[in-house]
Amino acid sequence: MILWIFAHLLIKNQARNTPIFLAILGFGDNFLSKGVFYKPIRESEYFAEDEFARFFRGKKGIYRVLDLGYKTDDNYLVLFGVQNVGGHHGQQIRYYYEYLGCKGLMFNPFLCDSIRKKPEVLDTLGVRFVISPVGLKEEMQKFPEFLKFSEYLGKMEIVSRIGNFEILENKDYLPRFFLICGDKISGAEVLNYDPRRGIYEVEYSSEDRCDLVLSENYYHHWKAEINGRRENVERFRGTFMKVSVPEGKHKVKFLYQSPLEKLTFSLFLLGLGLSFLGIILGWKFRI
Repeated sequence: MILWIFAHLLIKNQARNTPIFLAILGFGDNFLSKGVFYKPIRESEYFAEDEFARFFRGKKGIYRVLDLGYKTDDNYLVLFGVQNVGGHHGQQIRYYYEYLGCKGLMFNPFLCDSIRKKPEVLDTLGVRFVISPVGLKEEMQKFPEFLKFSEYLGKMEIVSRIGNFEILENKDYLPRFFLICGDKISGAEVLNYDPRRGIYEVEYSSEDRCDLVLSENYYHHWKAEINGRRENVERFRGTFMKVSVPEGKHKVKFLYQSPLEKLTFSLFLLGLGLSFLGIILGWKFRI
């Protein structure tokens, strides 16, 4: 907007080198915006990529990482596109104590009774990889309260060792979506996962009426469609989003639709149009 005001002043005053100044101005505007309406800051450009980030970047898919000791309080993997749970920089599920029974905002499986007793709940969080100190699961076997959690980690495959840490892969993880049919939990096939545009599509097959859960924080601007028919999105255990789905094989789409986006874009176009109108009027009537 400031650049356009400057252009108007140049035209108004009919400076001798106005065309040259306008050409430079247009080049500067294109250079600053880089062809987009805004210039996002990429924090990853200011942090060094370590071996863990390089490993996960090579493992494509929809999953989360659970850190049990690598950098629990200073984990910047998310800056490199690695989604992790727990820690100050992980994806904080809004109410851990409602979904998992963990008290407090900072997720710590060692302090959560429900996870120690039933660690398989981590599968529903989409935890595909676990970063663990070498020998942790063997050490936990010495303590009865951590025995089940140790057995859970023992079922995972060690896929990499980096320094004093090992990366375990969980083959039973559920990538963002899962079906709850009574006491049975199963996965769904992800057809499209586009978090930038806010569009997720899955296909499922069930013999009964179930709840399809999306393991993302609930927000009221999210909508759902089953075979193109709009359905209500409800809150699941205070944290995730769910939609009731019928039996059979169906496609479900979750999409984010905020009325504020259309409003702000309309206001932007209005402001841009008024700016152009002001420049044209100023040139025509020599205001």
